[in-house]
Amino acid sequence: MADRIDWSRVAEPQSDGYDTEVAKRLGRERYGWTKRWPAAGARTWLEGAIELTVPPWDTEVDEVLEHPNLEVAERILRETCPTFWAQCRELVQTLHLVLAEDIGTAELETGCKCGPMGDRVSFEFQITVNFGVGILEGIVHEIAHSKMKTHGISLYHWERLISNPIPTDEAIESGKGDHLYRSVIRKDMLRPLGACVSAHYSYLHVSELLLQLHDAGVIANEPARYWLGVQRDRVSEGRAQIEEVVTPDADGVPYFDSMQDWAGRLIARLDAVV
Repeated sequence: MADRIDWSRVAEPQSDGYDTEVAKRLGRERYGWTKRWPAAGARTWLEGAIELTVPPWDTEVDEVLEHPNLEVAERILRETCPTFWAQCRELVQTLHLVLAEDIGTAELETGCKCGPMGDRVSFEFQITVNFGVGILEGIVHEIAHSKMKTHGISLYHWERLISNPIPTDEAIESGKGDHLYRSVIRKDMLRPLGACVSAHYSYLHVSELLLQLHDAGVIANEPARYWLGVQRDRVSEGRAQIEEVVTPDADGVPYFDSMQDWAGRLIARLDAVV
């Protein structure tokens, strides 16, 4: 890869893996992160690319690590979403799996409880395995957050792409003050712009995934269409916020222009479905 980054090709997942390589490069430069491939004998996923484990408090190891939804999710991703398949293999290091006891299980339902393992970029995520499609939703959602950190935008601060002021620690903590905005997902308090943009970015990825699954006939029932409608509303709100609020720097202009173009195409596709 040339030293100069083509920021117009970083926001949206690229079939040739360009954005993946940028994330790997910036992850090394900014966080000292390099993907650690699973050791021999480890439980793995996606043909040996990603280590599977459970959180320290979970005692039902075999029940979680051998859950049939993992096989379902792997097959769907391999057969339906080649760009996400390749990006997951190259970026995701470890999945910490949980079987949530307060919800049921199903192969092709959406929905996932997920989160990063730690504040720094590690591409290690906690994911519930209750729903096969939900596993994929959670992974691409968390990949987006971690990729955006490598791009230079974290939830509470940013060092490139956005030139808007960073709010004070007090404002971030209280949700009151200058340079705070309404997030597309968290409505209980105003949030820093980095958190708002990161939330929007994650739902661009989730929408792209779900549309590909819908187009392939994997999810095509009424609940799925309802969930796609929810994504449309989120993407529309986030796109409008970026247009209204974000002041990009020189690299941020092609970055956000391409993100806005991607969001516009997603909205049009979502409109056609719902």
